[in-house]
Amino acid sequence: MLILANGPSLKEYKSDILNFIESKSPFVLSLNINKTIDERFIDAYIACYPSKIVLDINQLKKLKKPLIIPKFSL
Repeated sequence: MLILANGPSLKEYKSDILNFIESKSPFVLSLNINKTIDERFIDAYIACYPSKIVLDINQLKKLKKPLIIPKFSL
């Protein structure tokens, strides 16, 4: 399993991360939506904070991958 979080290191190590994904085929989770790694490399998204979910709701609706959220956010 590989969990991706937005931040400068995601951009800095993008090619290494993509090589790892392609060679090892881990289950890939993205914390929130990221624009650095293409959705085809991500297996599911995680959104934890209700305020972030509300801010990103339109983008979250467009995702073609599963979205994992806390039960209390439903």
